[in-house]
Amino acid sequence: MPKKIDTNNKIRRAIVRIENGKPKIISADRKMSIKAVAEEAGVSDSLIHKDYPTLLERIKKNQGKEIRAEKKRKHDALNAEREKNQALRQENKELKYQVVELASINARLELELSTLRSIQKSNNISKFRDE
Repeated sequence: MPKKIDTNNKIRRAIVRIENGKPKIISADRKMSIKAVAEEAGVSDSLIHKDYPTLLERIKKNQGKEIRAEKKRKHDALNAEREKNQALRQENKELKYQVVELASINARLELELSTLRSIQKSNNISKFRDE
């Protein structure tokens, strides 16, 4: 097999391995790039630039897909956090309302307790008898 075809196949296989997340040489979490494909294929990145324009275009398309996918993931995560934030703000608002309500009830009960204690201590007021 001619050397150019062999190199072309090595580069294509490297691209496929990186796309599938199963590279042999580079780390699996590494993103698609010309440098990553060149390292995985065992060639120089300038060789890909110079002699393999169709494979270069394929790599660039994959880079664009990864960028769009990453952007979408970040956008979705941001929207999820915004929804959580809105829910927490609503919960906070409701809890503040409950605090105001409970403070009002507490003030009313303290006033009632104070009134009852003053009645109990008073000498000129007597309790009704149940007969």
